[in-house]
Amino acid sequence: MDYNDLFYFTIIVDEQGFGAAERRLGVSKSTLSRRIAALEKQIGVNLLHRNSRRLALTRAGMQFFEHCKTIERDIRDAVLSLAALREKPSGHVRVSGRTLIAQYYLSVTLAKFIAQNPEVRVELVATDSDLHPVEARIDVAVTTRPIKALPQDVIVRRLVEDVYVPVASPAYIKRCGQPRTPEELERFQTIGEGGDAAGRPQAWELSSADGQRHMARHEPAFLCNDLRARYHAAVHGAGIALLPSGFLRDAFNLGWLQPVLPDWRGPTETVYAIFPSSKGMLPSVRALLDYLGDNLPQAMGLGRSLPGRAA
Repeated sequence: MDYNDLFYFTIIVDEQGFGAAERRLGVSKSTLSRRIAALEKQIGVNLLHRNSRRLALTRAGMQFFEHCKTIERDIRDAVLSLAALREKPSGHVRVSGRTLIAQYYLSVTLAKFIAQNPEVRVELVATDSDLHPVEARIDVAVTTRPIKALPQDVIVRRLVEDVYVPVASPAYIKRCGQPRTPEELERFQTIGEGGDAAGRPQAWELSSADGQRHMARHEPAFLCNDLRARYHAAVHGAGIALLPSGFLRDAFNLGWLQPVLPDWRGPTETVYAIFPSSKGMLPSVRALLDYLGDNLPQAMGLGRSLPGRAA
């Protein structure tokens, strides 16, 4: 069925004739008459009584017209609802984030976003799996994956950079001391990565403010592939760990951990927002992207966000 014919039928009845409908639609009377005849043939009943002086609905036509008017109102309401979505942030937004980021940073940032945008409902998917935003129906994915590993059919926005720093608990430092140079690190207990890295010599790539670089080799006393577990092991004195600084704000403030080799730092990790497209982006998604760019660095205890907003 050509649903345009339902629209033509509704206008013809509203205008009480083919001539008036022609003037309103810009479609010739002959074409309109042919389309209504085809519609009647397809549904198997006559909808209109036709003569040279007036047009009237059959009993079936009256019933059919009410249904067509309902369809027209539903379509109009649907279009208006989309227009409303484009005017202000509202509706459902799905966000995914690496588990650690979701637990410690996104949950806080999104709670504040919702407080400022009460008509937006946010669903946060915490996962360490690599979700494709389009395939997984994710509006915004927050990830630390290397930029070269991101899907080619998404848009990428850098949100903030975090730097890894060597830390240890005051109790461990009191008991074992601390290295004065990266070369001395191998003489201390360390906390390293597990999984594929377990059983192999490990090294931290460290750099200083004056541009020096050093591969600090070490043999961990404690290994785990989970960053939170390495963090807790460091807090409880298992050794020196290399952890992201954004994750350490509370530990520093509470005196649970303190920097080791304060003039040296580890690699930098970038937090990205990836999303399917900025064309036709709903205000709720655009507002959320901008809010993350402005507020996620603060939630992570880091500096200002990197340049660039959603296009």
